[in-house]
Amino acid sequence: MQGMLECAGSGRAAFVPAASGTPWSPTGGMGCPRWTGVRLRDVLKSAGLANGAAHVSGQGGDFGAIATAAPVIRSVPLAKAMEENTLIAFAMNDVPLPKIHGYPMRLVVPGWVGSASTKWLHTITVLPAPFKGPYMDSSYRVPRLAVKPGEKMPATL
Repeated sequence: MQGMLECAGSGRAAFVPAASGTPWSPTGGMGCPRWTGVRLRDVLKSAGLANGAAHVSGQGGDFGAIATAAPVIRSVPLAKAMEENTLIAFAMNDVPLPKIHGYPMRLVVPGWVGSASTKWLHTITVLPAPFKGPYMDSSYRVPRLAVKPGEKMPATL
């Protein structure tokens, strides 16, 4: 499956004032490789889904600049997880997934911000509601109204 993947921070190097986080170049943090893997829906169907399943989270061995940072865990609605092109990928451009792109496995969630495509995938959890954690509740959130740099995100988005 060919699919575009873009980091939420793509282009942040051009922000004024400067933004914190991965310092991508103005055109970095995105690509459109060919992914090879298994459909997430096939794995979920094989494992069996309990009544009340509503979201699916992926947790990987993501490392950050701060060793004490919370692990990167994102969830997507069950309907998105069950789409034909949502994959557990093990190859990119017909070669084993490179370590920098999540070897040995990563989720690929087309059409969603890159952080939903968990790298170094080791755990998949089916949940009754969206995952609660920093990468769902505060990071990677876009408020309805503009927030000035340095201001706290509003409680309701």
